[in-house]
Amino acid sequence: MNVLDYIENELLSCLCEMLASEGRPACACHHFGGEDPPVGDRCSTNDAGENGQVWVRRVSQSVQVNLDEVTFGGAPCGGAWEAVIELGIYRCISAVPVEGGGAPPPEDYDADRDLLAADRASLAQVLCCWPLAGSPPDMQAPDIGASVLSASIVPTGPTGACAGSILTLVVNAPLTVEDPGMALVASVDADDDDETGMTAVVTWRNEPEEIFVSRPAGGG
Repeated sequence: MNVLDYIENELLSCLCEMLASEGRPACACHHFGGEDPPVGDRCSTNDAGENGQVWVRRVSQSVQVNLDEVTFGGAPCGGAWEAVIELGIYRCISAVPVEGGGAPPPEDYDADRDLLAADRASLAQVLCCWPLAGSPPDMQAPDIGASVLSASIVPTGPTGACAGSILTLVVNAPLTVEDPGMALVASVDADDDDETGMTAVVTWRNEPEEIFVSRPAGGG
């Protein structure tokens, strides 16, 4: 599996679900692969009460080499990724110049501040999302063992009628993980209805099975 992709998928899902549960859903939640943050082009509030967009972007990644696990050819097969991951929220704001160039009313600034401050609080809670912290969503979740080296939140905008906040994480994650799968396991027991004990009953069940995966993230 692609370790960093998995981390980004989980963090994006966690943030978008969090915003929805808090009553501030976004119109779009997406990945972005550009050199800079995406353009805020999905900020209009719709009939469902959704407003703005949420994105995740990998800013950079580098291998922290474990010299004890370098191959004879010099390949860094051991070690960890150190990746910079960005999660951002854009919102449609109300404090925009009125017709004729006049300043918006003060209460519009107050409303925008409340919305953006609530989003910053949600971004801070991303540090509690799986797989950075907390419990895995299900028994199929791989044991990533990722850790956060640093985190910061800064405002962005306003640009036009759009403003928001960006969380930047520096994450340490292994190059390889054990990806749990499912194995079909059989149990053989004596039939309780046969007093002689000569009849067997076979039952089947699914149990998690660990499969070692060694494709480094970013390598396909």
